[in-house]
Amino acid sequence: MTTVETSCRAILARQLAALREHRSQLRKPEELEERLRQLEKREEDLGPIRSLLREIIPPETREHMRAARREQLLAVRSMLDRLIAKTERTDMTETRQRIAVD
Repeated sequence: MTTVETSCRAILARQLAALREHRSQLRKPEELEERLRQLEKREEDLGPIRSLLREIIPPETREHMRAARREQLLAVRSMLDRLIAKTERTDMTETRQRIAVD
């Protein structure tokens, strides 16, 4: 194995480790929804401006916004899962080049 191949493998290994770390920090959608509910409850105690905004923005709109945030988080999670799988496949398959020797 050449120095370049060794360096590439080391870089891929670090990227894979970072992706796994990010993935381990992801939560299930139900956990995220519960966290959002807790934050919204706490938000009620943060002052008159936020209370006013809660009165102005209808509950149905807030529910749509919550669903949109959830979908964005699921999209990021999906992207990370795919990158992890791709990195694992790349890491497992060793790429070799045939060089013709005269």
